[in-house]
Amino acid sequence: MPVVQNVRTAVIAALTPLLPADWKLVAYGANLDTLSSPVVRLQIKTIERHPAAPNGARLVTYTLTIIEPKTAPGAADDALDTNLLKLIEAIDATDGLGWSSAERVAAETGNPAFDISLTFTVTNNPAEGVVTP
Repeated sequence: MPVVQNVRTAVIAALTPLLPADWKLVAYGANLDTLSSPVVRLQIKTIERHPAAPNGARLVTYTLTIIEPKTAPGAADDALDTNLLKLIEAIDATDGLGWSSAERVAAETGNPAFDISLTFTVTNNPAEGVVTP
């Protein structure tokens, strides 16, 4: 990922080309109305000192939630499973992004969803005042 002023901006820039055109990317923890297509929502989860890197390196974890618009049992599960695997494969193919787990959840709308723990390393460059994911 490139040098950026905002880590969320870098994550969004990396994720956007990975998603099918009919999916919606929600960059913040916004409430969702009626869903007409799969939604991928990004929310920061933790920032930790990177255990295997020098001072100044951080391990950033976002929760990336994929929400299925279908609600009928069977059809919703099949679609969600397929979309989850597509998203994980795209993350795996992207330098700088990694994931550690995916957990089945229900979105606040009641729709079936998965929370994916999306992790990457950032370092602060004091000379330039930027963050490098």
